[in-house]
Amino acid sequence: MLNLRLEPIRKKLTNPTWLQVVQAAGEEQIELSAKYMMTDKEPELQRYNAFSVVILEVQLDVLTGRYELLRADMLEDVGLSTNPTVDVGQLEGAYVQGLGYFLTEDFVYDKTTGKLLTNDALNYEVPLAKDIPIDFRIKFKYNAKNPKGVLGSKTVGEMGICTAHGVTHALRKCIYESRKDSGYDPKEWINIGLYALKCIV
Repeated sequence: MLNLRLEPIRKKLTNPTWLQVVQAAGEEQIELSAKYMMTDKEPELQRYNAFSVVILEVQLDVLTGRYELLRADMLEDVGLSTNPTVDVGQLEGAYVQGLGYFLTEDFVYDKTTGKLLTNDALNYEVPLAKDIPIDFRIKFKYNAKNPKGVLGSKTVGEMGICTAHGVTHALRKCIYESRKDSGYDPKEWINIGLYALKCIV
């Protein structure tokens, strides 16, 4: 798309550099951005699977409910990443968003009026700097070109959210270990709903 638009500029200039082509196109007010939307009607676009795994190390103070996410190691199947820096940012953001879903965020409504009470930054608790993993490592699966995706890539954002649920299992395991140290049956199931978990930790 862009090359077709820039071809007349290239013909006017003698062996131009990319910078010269772009500068000349700007001076002639040629649109220098392009976009394209694939549809499910195109044979190249087919359904594919993407995979992600996270190993998480957490620490829980069972007396106060304070917890720290000491380390998170994420292995992500992104196919051939078109921009690794952007993909890492997407995954970090999605994972932290998922942590918010499972640990801190909650919609609270007035029982009488139905008004949303958690409607601003003071009482709707999104994850902050101390809520994210202290040591956060993301690796991409290598040699994983996706033959069904754009330029061999795969989607990256959603899997970060999906893997965040592991934090609830890790905190539950901390509680089990504490109960075992106190002489309770570590295999006894503890019914902790997400809202209760938010209140406790």
